[in-house]
Amino acid sequence: MSGRRRTKSEQRLSRDQIVDAAVKTIGEGIARRADVQAIVEKMSKMCELSKRIRSSESKNQKQFAKQYRLALRKVIDMTKNAPTDLRLPSPLPVSAPQLGIDKEWFDHGHLLRHLKLLHAICESWENSKLGKPKPSAYEKRLAAEAALRLLKMHDIEPTTTRTGAFCKLASVLYGDKSDDLQHHCRAALSQAQIRVKNSPG
Repeated sequence: MSGRRRTKSEQRLSRDQIVDAAVKTIGEGIARRADVQAIVEKMSKMCELSKRIRSSESKNQKQFAKQYRLALRKVIDMTKNAPTDLRLPSPLPVSAPQLGIDKEWFDHGHLLRHLKLLHAICESWENSKLGKPKPSAYEKRLAAEAALRLLKMHDIEPTTTRTGAFCKLASVLYGDKSDDLQHHCRAALSQAQIRVKNSPG
């Protein structure tokens, strides 16, 4: 690997570096460091919580997928060997209003195909690689929303140009000054404007 290339972890700023860079982006004579620190601390906690939840959910889903697949395998085998009286040899219109079914065409093969589809979905999820949670769009959205909040706290009008304070501050709060968060900044500003428009009074 070339010495000029940097890994993603090397690009991401530490919490103290984020605070320093955010203060500088807002303006050292304007920024209230305590406010910046509070926002960065809250963001950090929310990102860590999100990572733990994603990791936990992935493990739980894989465990459930395995149990569900094994159960479906038994149901599929039993369905294949079901007595003739329990089979529908040809498609028939079935209605079960209590299940939300209204005159749907149904037969034994129809049931087996859907069971096999569920089995394949479970098998695919069970065999998927469980990777380490990675920084996601969620973190970038948080950074954009936090940047907007900080600008408003310091009475700075946000603009969504790439070189403007808003996008620069969002990238800093995300921890990577080189990352382009313009799309997320536009979304955050648009949502904020909608909330203001829809707020009573």
